[in-house]
Amino acid sequence: MSGRPKGSSRGGKQAQGNVGPGHRQPATQPATGSGSNTGPAGAQAGGSELTSRKMEDDIITETQSVKLRGKPPSLNDGPPCRPGFGSLGTPAMVCTNHAYVDICKDLKVHEYSITIRAMNERDDSYGKKDNKAKDSSEEEADAAVKGRLRKEIIRVLLEKLRTHATNEKQCRRNQFVTDFAGVLLLANQFPLFKDDPEQTTEEVQPFGEAKKYRATVKFTKTHSFRDLFDYISTFGLFDPQRKEAALQMLNIWLRYNAKADPNLVVSGSKTFPLEDRPNTNWVGQDLGEGLRAMRGIFASIRPATGRILVNLQVSHGSFYKPGMLPDFMDHCRGDLKRLDALLRLLKVEALHLTARRRNGKPCYKTIKGLARATDAADSGHTVRFKKDSPRPFGHFAGEVQFQLFQKGTQGEVNSTSKGKETDEAFQWITVEDYYKNDPYVIANKINVTRFPLVNVGTRQKPTYMLAQLLKIKEGQYARVDLTPAQTAAMIKFAAKGPKHNYESIQTGKDLINHAGRDPNPKFENLTLEPCPNDFGRIGGLINVPARFLPNVQIQYLKGGNKLGGTDNKPTWNLREVKLSSQGRLKSAIFCYVAPAGAALTDRPRWQGIANDIWNGFRDQGILDRLAPKNAVFTELKPSNVQISMNDWLGKGFQHLFPILGDESPSTFNNIKFHGDIVCGLPTTCMRASKLSKGGGRGGTDSQYIANVALKVHLKMGGVNQQVTIPQLRPAPQVKPTVFAKEPFFVSAFGGHPTMIVGIDVTHDSVSTDKDDLESNPSTAALVASIDEKLGQWPAVLSVQKSGEMVRQLGEMLKGRLQRWKLKHKEYPRNILIYRDGVSEGEYERVLTLEYPQIRAVCNDLYKTAPGPPRITIVVAGKRHHVRFYPKEDKDGYKDGNTKAGLLVERGITEVRNWDFYLQSHAAIQGTVKPVHYYVVHDEIFKYYHPRIQGAQSDAADKLQSVTHQLSYIFGRATLPVSLCTPVFYAHLACERAKAYVTHVRLRQNKLSGRVTEEELREMQRAVTIKQNVREVMFYI
Repeated sequence: MSGRPKGSSRGGKQAQGNVGPGHRQPATQPATGSGSNTGPAGAQAGGSELTSRKMEDDIITETQSVKLRGKPPSLNDGPPCRPGFGSLGTPAMVCTNHAYVDICKDLKVHEYSITIRAMNERDDSYGKKDNKAKDSSEEEADAAVKGRLRKEIIRVLLEKLRTHATNEKQCRRNQFVTDFAGVLLLANQFPLFKDDPEQTTEEVQPFGEAKKYRATVKFTKTHSFRDLFDYISTFGLFDPQRKEAALQMLNIWLRYNAKADPNLVVSGSKTFPLEDRPNTNWVGQDLGEGLRAMRGIFASIRPATGRILVNLQVSHGSFYKPGMLPDFMDHCRGDLKRLDALLRLLKVEALHLTARRRNGKPCYKTIKGLARATDAADSGHTVRFKKDSPRPFGHFAGEVQFQLFQKGTQGEVNSTSKGKETDEAFQWITVEDYYKNDPYVIANKINVTRFPLVNVGTRQKPTYMLAQLLKIKEGQYARVDLTPAQTAAMIKFAAKGPKHNYESIQTGKDLINHAGRDPNPKFENLTLEPCPNDFGRIGGLINVPARFLPNVQIQYLKGGNKLGGTDNKPTWNLREVKLSSQGRLKSAIFCYVAPAGAALTDRPRWQGIANDIWNGFRDQGILDRLAPKNAVFTELKPSNVQISMNDWLGKGFQHLFPILGDESPSTFNNIKFHGDIVCGLPTTCMRASKLSKGGGRGGTDSQYIANVALKVHLKMGGVNQQVTIPQLRPAPQVKPTVFAKEPFFVSAFGGHPTMIVGIDVTHDSVSTDKDDLESNPSTAALVASIDEKLGQWPAVLSVQKSGEMVRQLGEMLKGRLQRWKLKHKEYPRNILIYRDGVSEGEYERVLTLEYPQIRAVCNDLYKTAPGPPRITIVVAGKRHHVRFYPKEDKDGYKDGNTKAGLLVERGITEVRNWDFYLQSHAAIQGTVKPVHYYVVHDEIFKYYHPRIQGAQSDAADKLQSVTHQLSYIFGRATLPVSLCTPVFYAHLACERAKAYVTHVRLRQNKLSGRVTEEELREMQRAVTIKQNVREVMFYI
């Protein structure tokens, strides 16, 4: 029985035509139905789409049979069900980077575990039946076999198991795939076990070595894909763990061919070719410092209503260029700190050790970093460093000594030595002297003193080697922070338009479909494409229904409604615009910050630029009528920041404008830390390089000045743009507040006072040590609206040990609620929260760890009627790989991207979840990326917008409209932003908090290592904003 939706054709001919950039349908052709099955999926896409839409509508009807209004949601219910599909906007069809996976519903996959352990000469247990559970020593032995060795053992194991197949038909019937780690999957029960029907044991010799390993294959469980299809096709109950297990099996199948191909590198869900493919899109680019940008393909199985899809997207990564390690180190010898970061966890071949092996098998080592004076400081493994060395790390071979055991000179064993050799058995020797006697070094005439030593052991037990003896292994992903120049080169390499992206996906599927062909003709049909009947087959990219929400009108104090731009993109400018009457500047001071070792030159020129900026502020309406005619200008020394700021505060200056001749992050962080945390003086930094591009008085960039004015106005408590929507009648039966008269709140929230909140968490990634990563600080930020104008969003910051969930969320929200009551004399009736930075696997944790904190604070504050507020939590995510392409010219811009306002909630989503993809903005470069919004908890929209008398609830439309409109009120931009404004603001506040913490750690000279509780408390003090800055948008 087939699991294909009606209209699909397995192995049949596909309809002619293409879809996507460069192959758009004329607007006169139908967009859906059997008559418009254009695109790579052919007839399959049209039929499956109709079936999927019918399933979606049927499930919605079933879920709406339960009366929604008046039923308070429970945490036991999990995330809310979709209340219905939206209808606002212009309908359309768009192509997406998802392909339909043709899988048989009745397919059963049997999972087996693979355990491996090394055998020794006395090991006689091989081949014997052993039904006892593995003890801890067995588990440790299995964990010790990893990486390249484990993959080779499993590859040899599969070859041995394949020898049981007597013909091609049996081989196909017993097709198996593996993750090359510990899981083996079979499409049918394995008939090869001799003594035990559920397990077998094989003796394996990888790489042709004499050393043997015992590999045990044991049956674990059976997975039925009918359960998965029932889950995505009905509203019945289903164990989510079974769904995730089935998806894991499919992803193992999807990546098996790529992992089996030695010419490909698989990193998680991404596959990269090792070599360039000339005359195609698959050609890399040098980034400098021995790094190279490569283009790969991301592939992941995704469930959708009524069908299984695979998400395909072009991926990019930086790789180490193979070659001798000294050639790599030459790129950054002048920066030992950067070199140390680049070398961490780099795998290299030790050529002198490889030369000693009879079988010629390469000997690989992993570099921990450069030699450090703190190596072996807490252990008995003694190492000596030259005392007068000027460097804390990066020592050379002549500067490091270690104890070399002398054979035949073992010291006397006494009661104090406890059976170990005494010091007399060792001799202190420098690494330089040790390698001078190495045969490989002598034969190749290697200079042992030219490069710093590298540590291929651990920090506690270091093992030092010469860089000249090491060769970088091919195909290594570089997990290091790129320099600004490398980042710019990577963005240029990756930011390709929709047509390039679409074509790369089409050709990139070959990396998955046709990789890993077995060289034995007998087993050719084990590859994915020629043999689709055991697991499945990947089809072409599909089309999904979409809607385009209308552009939103925005308004300033003076200048009228603003919206326009080229190519019908939603942009506007600040010509003839006056900002609000709030946030007026009376006095400020401009200062020039010269680079280190330099002094201010051409003072009259910079005084003129400061005057241009000041007069530009006057044009924008943010200066008080009593403000002086010209700007006050001086110079600021980075070493004298605190004293200067306190002096300027004492003289009554309201704002500081540093002009950064030194644009380094450390200088910026230093100014912000003292202005926001220590002194309480608002600051707005400007780059000197940006102030001389022409266009204004004296040659100053007028557009740049206008953008700075937007930020200054927000920091002074002002309101920039506001959303304007058609005027509605005031909300009936609602307390007459400003919210009851504001159309935005009347339409979505019944006119009740509503606070909108944004939350984000960022993480410190300065260390690669596992223990350090677990204790590294994370910074959290919460921003919240203060009134109906949605113009001011003050922030609260906190520091915690590494983790995505906010541990102090209750206290952070409590402060904002108390400030709300001071302003409005009551608490808000609704709290709409947008949460950033949460992965799909952590949605439930938001409900179990963060929502209880929010509810507890509200229960504590809302003591009187009408009781606690209604709360809705929406997760906003951009860490996904979903893209959309216009099918018709009217739905896209000239660059090939879809128009702003695109909303997709059908076709690639699960109908039982309340989520949607929204692209509110127009891309500046590359292929536009939508934001995925997922509702994890809702008490607002289903209450105010219930299903009445059989009509569908408009809760989905209201949430989507609110989210779209919130993208237009980002106060420092003249265009809608990709993330809705509360999330964007929270992200900026997090980055500012991270800058404060980095400044403190730099001052402590501790950018890595474990963080103690006392250090964590000091970091919390470092993100506590000064009182006179706290209630404005200091982070913008």
